Amino acid sequence: MICHPLNVNADEATGVAKQLSPLDKLGSALVKQLMKVVDEGVGPITGSRDYAEARLAQFGDPEKAIKRIVAETTASSAMAGFATGLGGFIALPVTLPAKHHWLGDLERPDGRRDRAPSWLGLAG
Repeated sequence: MICHPLNVNADEATGVAKQLSPLDKLGSALVKQLMKVVDEGVGPITGSRDYAEARLAQFGDPEKAIKRIVAETTASSAMAGFATGLGGFIALPVTLPAKHHWLGDLERPDGRRDRAPSWLGLAG
């Protein structure tokens, strides 16, 4: 039998679950699914326990395995941040002129300045 972290038996948990609103039930189901994916993995991605056990088997020493997991996680997070920043940098040539156009900062080819849309409250 699995021990609940709050020491609640199955009957009490079922009674509490019946009192939950539909939104709370949905949230609870999502958390359960998320924890299942974290523990067991999904598709080609291994679960966290298997991942940690593989690193422990590879290095033998728990301290070395922990340092390796932290290093891999840090590198993965850095690459994700770099990719996000790169996407923003690539989008910059399109978004920056659009921003200035809507705020009335660009001049027209005939030399007149564009006015900001009145709904922005910036029209002069």
